Formats: sequence, structure tokens, C-alpha cells
Amino acid sequence: MPELHSNSKRITTLIVVFNMMSLPITTTAATESDLSDLSPQERAFLEDDSFFKTLDVQDSLLKWVEPNKTQGKYWLQNDITIDHDSLSTGFVDFTQCHNNLDAIHAIEIVYNAKTTENLTVLSSKGVGSTVTKAASIALRNVQKDAKICISGKTKTLTFDQKQQHWQLARGPYMRKFLDGYYPMHVQETIQWSGVNINWQKTSVLDEAKQQFISLFSNEDRSNSTLANQQLLPVSNQEPFPKMALHSDNTRIQNHYWFEGKLKIHYLFIQNN
Repeated sequence: MPELHSNSKRITTLIVVFNMMSLPITTTAATESDLSDLSPQERAFLEDDSFFKTLDVQDSLLKWVEPNKTQGKYWLQNDITIDHDSLSTGFVDFTQCHNNLDAIHAIEIVYNAKTTENLTVLSSKGVGSTVTKAASIALRNVQKDAKICISGKTKTLTFDQKQQHWQLARGPYMRKFLDGYYPMHVQETIQWSGVNINWQKTSVLDEAKQQFISLFSNEDRSNSTLANQQLLPVSNQEPFPKMALHSDNTRIQNHYWFEGKLKIHYLFIQNN
């Protein structure tokens, strides 16, 4: 469960929590009635319940949505690098950018302390100040459409002895407000140049069935859209996620437009 770090009078604090590089976004409302330390915009937001009445609240089950449903809203860009050492240590390098943040007094990006190292703020825009700790980054005085980019290392690559493949676990990603889940876009790029592995399959968790289902497979490599690095749909019916495989077979880029919780497994096998 996310832990709320805020002044006892502070009504709203945005908590972004990472669990194996996960992205739940939650805004928690306290029961305090003292609004004296809030800005006029924050006070007006809390006293007007029309915002909550107009939102189309979804449950946690994963649902693909049209890309235009996420335009202008918060979205996440993740770049993951697997190097030779990753195969033995399980650590991969990441760079991620949080885009179109909401205007709010405080945001805390919290990572899994057991799997995260070397957190660094690379750049920010529209953020008053940042404080970096071992497993979290606190943002203060965040303006509308603010952006922050962060780098670090995360231990999320494991080897399955039985199946003889490497599994890179990502998520769960979510954009959560109170008890609802709202549209989100995740762009995730994974590269493994110089490493003797090959991407095999991308799967996502079907929460209703509690099992991972395949989205993309290396069996589709013969498809010209993959070979030409174009975005390949997961099905012939929109909406759907899309993926591109780099022509030298060392990078994949994925776009997910969704509501609910998104948990992903990328499978890699050793090259013959």
C-alpha cells in the first residue's frame, strides 16, 4: 500500500509508487477540514465535487482505449537497457520521463527499495524543487503540464531455469485517483545491443483469469510491418497496443493506451 507523506493539514498529495518499476498514481483526500494552507486553486478543486461526478470511473481490470482518450493527460516514457552484466545481476538501467503532471502542491515518486539503485533526476520543467532519497523523489510546487526525467537501476530481470528464458517484469502501471482508474499512455522501449539474447514474446496480465496472455511474439518477425519498424497492432480491431521491432533485432518499442492496471512480461531467449 502506498504510504502518504504529507503535512497533517495538507488535503491533497500526489503519490506515485513504483513496485518493480510500477506506476500507480493516487491522490488521497484526508478528513481534515482546515484548508487554510491550500492555494485558491487547490481549495476550489476540493470544494467543488463536479469533477468527481463527471469522471468515468473504471475498475482495476485492464482495458485498452483509443489513443486520443489519453491526449493531453499524464503519460510515461520508459527506456530500458539490458547489458551483459544484467544477465548475471538482474539489474537493468532505466531512464523515464513523467509528462503532463498535474498542478499540485507535492508529488512523491516512490520506488521499490529492494530493487532500485542510483536514482538521479536528469531534468525537470515546471517543478519548484526536488529531493532525492534512496528509493524516492519528492517534488514540490508542481505546475500544470510539468515534466521530470529520472534515471536509475532496477533489479527486474530474472532467469527461469525450467523454461530457459529471461523475464523482464514491468508494472503494474496505472493512473489512479481515489478509487478509480483513468486513461493512461505508456511508451516503453527496451534495448539489448551487444547482448547475446533475442526477444521472444510480450505478455500482459489478465487479472480476471490471473494469467499472462501473449500480445506479441517473435513468430511475427516475418511480418513486413515488424521488419520495417512500423507499429504492429496486437489485433485487427481497435483500440490495441502497438509494437515495433528494430531491424537489427536489438530494440523493441511498445505503446500501451489503457485503463486499469497494466502488468507486462517481456521474455528473452539466448541466441543460438
